[in-house]
Amino acid sequence: MLADFAEQTSSTNEAGQVKRSWDFENAISVQNLTKAITGGGIRVVGSTELWGEDYEDVEWAKMNIVSQTLPGGKLLTRRWRVKNIRHRTTGKVLWIGDEGEPIEFNVMGITPIMDPFGRAAEYELLLKGVTGD
Repeated sequence: MLADFAEQTSSTNEAGQVKRSWDFENAISVQNLTKAITGGGIRVVGSTELWGEDYEDVEWAKMNIVSQTLPGGKLLTRRWRVKNIRHRTTGKVLWIGDEGEPIEFNVMGITPIMDPFGRAAEYELLLKGVTGD
């Protein structure tokens, strides 16, 4: 699979409000393996709706990548967003929303997966779909 990673930029307006944005026009494409979270508990499912005080439509996924350093030497942190998770050869976007648009994901966590020699062999990213800004 391939996915586009966009780094967060921040600006502050005159009122002191912080505006965050992600530039997917200049995104970095990264090879990965992404899977939906489909089990492990009553509320841990890949795509669900939560009803409570507020309605929340949630999309969760786990992504594995080989290096925490992205092409161009940038370090992957939780400030990045992921979009256009797609099949590597066909280019078909695999995670799409209700209107057919690619789902954007926030990086919620980055966990190193260690090999038997104590080296980080790969990294597992916990991704949560963005429901609005």
